[in-house]
Amino acid sequence: MRYKLILWVMAVTTGFMFYCAADNFQDTIRSGEEKQIAKDFKGAREEYAKALADAQDQNQKLDATNRIAYTYRLENDIASAKAEYVKALDIGELNADQKAYIHMSISEMCQQLKDFDGAKKELAKIDLLDGVNASLRVEVIRRVGGILLWSEGKYAEARKVYETAAASPDATPDQKADSLYRAGESAVNAKDAEGARESFGKVLAMTEQFNPYYKYISQMYLGNMLFDSRDYAGARKEYAKAMALEGANADWKFGAQMRIAECFQNEKNDAAALEECDKVATIQELSADNKARTMVRKSQILFSKSDFAGGIKELEKGLAIDGVTTGMKWELMWNIAIGYDGMKDLAKARETMAKVMDIADLGPDQKASACSRTGEFFERENKFDEAMESYKKGLAVEKTSWGQKYDSQCRIGNLLSRQQKWAEASEAFLKCLEIEGIDADRISQAQSQAARMMAQAKNLTGAVGIIEKALAVKGVNPDQQAGICRQLAEMQCNNKDFAAARATLQKAMDIEKISTDAKINNLWQLGNMQMNNERDDVAAAESFNKIIALEGNSPDWKVNAYNGLAQIKMNAKDTDGAKEVYAKILEIPQISNEQKAWALLRRGDVIANGGDSKAAIEEYEKSLAIPGTSLGPQWENYSRIFNQYANAKDFAAAKGTVVKMLALKDIQPDHMAQCSMRLSDLLLADQKQDEAKAEIQKAIDLKGTSVWVCYDLRLRLGSICSQQGTQDVARIEYAKINDLKDANADMKANAAWRIADTFRAEQKLDDARKELAKALEIPDMSPYCQSITINSIGDTFQNEQAWAAARTEYEKILAIKDVPTDRKVDAQRKIADTYNAENNKPKARDAYNVLIGMEGCPEDWKVNALKYISENQ
Repeated sequence: MRYKLILWVMAVTTGFMFYCAADNFQDTIRSGEEKQIAKDFKGAREEYAKALADAQDQNQKLDATNRIAYTYRLENDIASAKAEYVKALDIGELNADQKAYIHMSISEMCQQLKDFDGAKKELAKIDLLDGVNASLRVEVIRRVGGILLWSEGKYAEARKVYETAAASPDATPDQKADSLYRAGESAVNAKDAEGARESFGKVLAMTEQFNPYYKYISQMYLGNMLFDSRDYAGARKEYAKAMALEGANADWKFGAQMRIAECFQNEKNDAAALEECDKVATIQELSADNKARTMVRKSQILFSKSDFAGGIKELEKGLAIDGVTTGMKWELMWNIAIGYDGMKDLAKARETMAKVMDIADLGPDQKASACSRTGEFFERENKFDEAMESYKKGLAVEKTSWGQKYDSQCRIGNLLSRQQKWAEASEAFLKCLEIEGIDADRISQAQSQAARMMAQAKNLTGAVGIIEKALAVKGVNPDQQAGICRQLAEMQCNNKDFAAARATLQKAMDIEKISTDAKINNLWQLGNMQMNNERDDVAAAESFNKIIALEGNSPDWKVNAYNGLAQIKMNAKDTDGAKEVYAKILEIPQISNEQKAWALLRRGDVIANGGDSKAAIEEYEKSLAIPGTSLGPQWENYSRIFNQYANAKDFAAAKGTVVKMLALKDIQPDHMAQCSMRLSDLLLADQKQDEAKAEIQKAIDLKGTSVWVCYDLRLRLGSICSQQGTQDVARIEYAKINDLKDANADMKANAAWRIADTFRAEQKLDDARKELAKALEIPDMSPYCQSITINSIGDTFQNEQAWAAARTEYEKILAIKDVPTDRKVDAQRKIADTYNAENNKPKARDAYNVLIGMEGCPEDWKVNALKYISENQ
């Protein structure tokens, strides 16, 4: 569109029409256009080059050259496009306006290549031309503003440039309105709310005739500013004004109406949000696609309430609307698949995506996206082969954009990563670099992902090498470069090279033109490393305070930084200091009710840790009293209140708290099951084991609970049976864990340990060992669970005082790859203890010496080991 607009303006300016050349020229141009439409860009260029050779005047030459450049732009080969525009300057007899447009095009290419100085220099050359149209000179000023705003992030400077353009006497009314709107946009980005309102207000006050869109978008921006500050009532008023503007068309009214609905949705007033969606039907001449988009919005509201069937019905209504475009059909069906996903009916979700592929005129990218989505559903069912097949199918779709190819290739890498095939995953991400047209940002992202995979494969040297290559890529977004530095710092931190990690994070903060958010992310990572790894709370506090002090900081980041400072106070056992920090969070302007609720909850935790149960409960109840909060803080507050009452053995109050938890809005089956667990705990404390079992069974019978909750319930039921001495019944309950859908290897291993414990309680040690040996055959068990299982076998031999056999088992733990350090330390201690039990003093001394030298060995174990060695020389 932009290209055609340039051609039209140039034609008007010069008095020529580019399509009035010789028949030979026109025929060749048409042939090039056909190839361009078919995405045969190389072939199109060849035709345009022939047309250039046949061109009879400078207008036709400029037309052909522009077309050649445009095909390069379509392939994202910006450097070649720029070169073609530069060639256009050599065409003879060009007038000033034509030269100006060429310089604008070169400037635009420089901007895309992130050569911002070059972009400004090209625009400066236009000032040196004689005879340039006055309004065109205003456009040059505006483009300088665009470079400052969108490319360099110099928002305050951009605003001044746009205001200069708006004040020019040569500015057309449209240019003036657009410049003022852009000035407001710049102020928004500079977090200058007052300046933004002033600029948008000037647009709304203009009386000249100009495109009404500028008034509409300015009014919408005023609403968006209030929306972003969570003043939803104020935002609704501004959106209503946008709907009432003279000249507002159906699509603009639709956009404002949807934002009003979104305001209600964010206030958790779903009924009002749905009502606003229904008002869209009153908008005259609304396009079919926007009518369908209303159904998408309604479905999203219903999905958020877990009404997936209702949401799907709305989407199906959208599909039935006459005139809905291919793209909109794709979006509707995509969301239907999301609905089935929410219903946990992945087969129906896949079936929907298969129907998507049958949509007529579906574009290549949409086909590839459907393949990716199908693969995602397979992956969620752990059907990795089918998922890989779908991703590869998406990658094989012809004529997809490089962005879609990149997405498909990354999905392959992520799937291999999920299967812990680290080397293959790294190779898959590096294959992204072979995609034609891929931009600098994606190149560095792919290298970054490949490095993560190498780090997982314990190849830190190779990972660091790839990260360094990613940092060397030219033209990468500054914030992305900062993110890659953070990744490198994380690797260095994991390698305990904290000095190098600090230096890397400082390097990230020294990158030119990084955003405030990127600076905050760097300081956040630095503060957490100092607090959690280096145990340097003073330095960590300095980093968190820098976040709070940064100009342009968001309330959310201030809350995070204060939470970090509160943790530092807690580390120092300074409960009064921690309470003061949480009080500061409550004083931050514009924080949400949700954040206030969490701050009060955490302050309650501090008080509870100090032993004042009554005051802690009061704090939790203050948190609960804040209106409009989600289930999250409400549930956690009640959970803590329950714990306080249960610990104080006030079982009546604890039970009353559970009743309140069950009455919470939007409570899910998992929450209901956890309430039953709490009630069973109270019954067990009152020695009512059979009633506790009945409560657990009630939870087991619930529909829709997650595998983790089902697992926990079976463990609890088996434990109660074991406590009652009915070990055979306990074994049956533990064995049912193996039948749970989606039960993982570690869950099954834990079930085996529990079954072994029931055999040990009956002194059936051979049976216990057989059960544990079976557990070791479970595929994909984690190293940790392997060590626990082998440890349990060793312990059964210890019960029989078969010290050598026990020792053999503990030695196996030391040989397990990637076993956690604490498990190795425990195994080494037990090896030493078995030698001690055999009175084999030399071997025991050697084993205790090894234990003392192990990383992570507790100090009291070292003391006891040294005592043994000194007493048994």
